[in-house]
Parts: sequence; C-alpha cells; structure tokens
Amino acid sequence: MCPEPVSRTLSAEMLDGEGSVKSVGELLEGYHKRRQNPAERFDIIGGILEINLDGAREELEFFLVHVLERDEDPVIRHEAAFVLGKLKDRNTIDGNLASMALCLAASEDVSLIVRHEALEALCCFEGKVVGELLERFSDHENADIRATSAISFTTWKAQPDGVK
Repeated sequence: MCPEPVSRTLSAEMLDGEGSVKSVGELLEGYHKRRQNPAERFDIIGGILEINLDGAREELEFFLVHVLERDEDPVIRHEAAFVLGKLKDRNTIDGNLASMALCLAASEDVSLIVRHEALEALCCFEGKVVGELLERFSDHENADIRATSAISFTTWKAQPDGVK
C-alpha cells in the first residue's frame, strides 16, 4: 500500500483552519526546510492545487515562478510549470509573470521534461508572444519539443479570441 501523500501533512502546517494559505512565507519556509528532500518539495508544489488560494494568488504565482527558475531538480521545476498551467486554466492567477517564466523555461531549460511541461502549460496563457513561441517550436528539430508545441499551439488557437 502506498503511504499517505506528504502534501496533506505539509499543507496542514501551512494552512489556517479554513484551508487557506496562512502566508506564502510559511509555504516558502516549508519548501526551503525540505531542500534536501525532492519528494517533499514535489508534494508541496503539487499540494498547492488542493488548497484555497484566496488572498495569496499573486504571491503564489511568484513562489511557483521562483521554483520554476531556481530549483535544482528538473522534476520539481516540471511540477511548478504544471501547477502554473493548472492555476491559469482555473483563472486563479493573473499569469503575466508566469507566462514570461514559462516561455523562458520552454526555450532555455536544460531539461527536456521541464521544456515539455512549460510548452504544455503555455496553452493556458494568452498573448501574442505565447502563440508565436508555440508556433515557432512546432517546427523544432527535437521531436518531443516539436510534438508538444504542435499540440499546445492547436489548443491555444482554439481558445476564444479574447483570450489570445
């Protein structure tokens, strides 16, 4: 039997009685306390999707961008990209900072898994730059980047005109 996900335990320390984030500072402190344990950092990032984000949206977007840009583990950066895409898809975050960070990760991250997830997440974000990047990478030399970009670009184009 698989153990209980760590995110439930970690989230309890970082949440108030109503399931809202006590503060992004608490979340950041919990994340940094677990620098040596990628599984626990992964669960903190993924656990963000399970909690009430009211009142901390901008700070959480900044926190996830920080993780996407600076965590040494590509799987953790991948998870940050995934969560940013989900939060934007739910209209939980504004996404301006996230879209720039995802474009950069999609273009320059050394890890293919991070680039893939950043490209996939970008289909949830609006903006001419996002569309141009997805279209350009739909013809990339790397088959994984090319396929992910083509799928994301098709999804991005299907959004209502006001979102592009």
